[in-house]
Amino acid sequence: MLWTAPSISRDDFSLDLPERRALEAFVTHHRRTLLRKCQGLTGKQLAARPIPSTAMSLLGIIRHMAQVERHWWRHRVAGEDVPDLHVDDAEWGLLDGTTAPADYMQPIDEWSLVDAVAARYDLDDTFIRRDEVWSVRTLYLHLPVSMSRSPPGFGKAVRLSGYNTKPVTFPSTSHRCRDRHAGARPDDRDPDIRSGDA
Repeated sequence: MLWTAPSISRDDFSLDLPERRALEAFVTHHRRTLLRKCQGLTGKQLAARPIPSTAMSLLGIIRHMAQVERHWWRHRVAGEDVPDLHVDDAEWGLLDGTTAPADYMQPIDEWSLVDAVAARYDLDDTFIRRDEVWSVRTLYLHLPVSMSRSPPGFGKAVRLSGYNTKPVTFPSTSHRCRDRHAGARPDDRDPDIRSGDA
């Protein structure tokens, strides 16, 4: 049977949670958003590069985020002597999708390990990265930014690329600018801050 990425639920969470729980909830939400971009896609589709000028693929992003969280939590925060999952940007290499089931599980397996690391530290605890002092709180704020760096609509572009012969392009205007041009008040269409491109 042809493997496809499983369906992923992504529940909303309260926006008045205590600080630690709120930070954890935002990270979890963005992790699940990343997986939702992949749901229903085959390994070949996940490895596709819908933007010709970049090596970016959904499978590459999945592999990259597994490495990112290992680097931050286990290497930097905890100082663990564990090998990199990918070296010298190998996660972005030419992929054909044959390893997609195992690659898909990389971040999921890593999340349980890094969450156990995170639980051992207070938000005010610090660590060093490139001669700069970071707090665990700052790391929690940074991770969702890393997870949302793929272009808006990238997951949808992968699906569309299977049906279009022309390269997929992305609008340069923001939601807010498009809303103004459409005659709507910007606040009427601003997305929920918990949402991400799915």
